[in-house]
Amino acid sequence: MAQALDTLKRFLRRPILDPMCPCCDPREALDILHGIVTALPPRSRPPVTALVEPLGERYRARTLPDPRLRPDQPWWWRRVAEI
Repeated sequence: MAQALDTLKRFLRRPILDPMCPCCDPREALDILHGIVTALPPRSRPPVTALVEPLGERYRARTLPDPRLRPDQPWWWRRVAEI
C-alpha cells in the first residue's frame, strides 16, 4: 500500500506523465489501492479511503476522460494524462 500511495503522490507532484516510465503509472497504483480498500472489512475502510480519495480526485483533475475506452474499466483507466 505504501508503494502504491508513493507512486500516486509522485505522479501528482510531477508536471507531466512520463510515458516512457511504466513504473510510475498512477493507474496501476490506483488499482492496488482500490483493491486494498475493497478487501478491507467495512469498519476498516474509512481511514484508508480518507487517504486514497483525495489523491484520486487530484488524479481526476489532472486528466481528461477518454470516451474511446471501454466503460467497464475503472474510471482511472478511462482517463488520458495531460500533455
